[in-house]
Amino acid sequence: MRHLMDSHTERNMLVTTAARWNKTLRRIAIISAYAATILVPTGWAKLAIAPIALTLIATLASPTMRRLWWAALALAVVYAAPFIQYAVNPNRASSLSKDMDVIWWVIIPRVGVVYIVAHHLSQRVVAERAEPAE
Repeated sequence: MRHLMDSHTERNMLVTTAARWNKTLRRIAIISAYAATILVPTGWAKLAIAPIALTLIATLASPTMRRLWWAALALAVVYAAPFIQYAVNPNRASSLSKDMDVIWWVIIPRVGVVYIVAHHLSQRVVAERAEPAE
């Protein structure tokens, strides 16, 4: 009997740990998306690679956020275009922000906002499904 109780307790602990990990991944993804959306237009575009990568990784790693893969991938691709252009240019400026075309200063934050809105809408849908119907 003790073995069954231990097994049940271990299963509950695993479920609790998975739920905590999922919640942590959701927080990492949304905070990173906000950071990337702010960093690019304020002149810290090269530094934005870290939050954009975290957004993509956390979105793909979280089971409840995988449905936002398209928005995370769009953010990464839109950022990668000027970053690659900057990296291969032998006569580049000292910073990515100085070397980026103005259009990227507009596109990257907008795609970031699309991710943020999609994230909040998907969390609302998840919360509505979790509430019992009256």
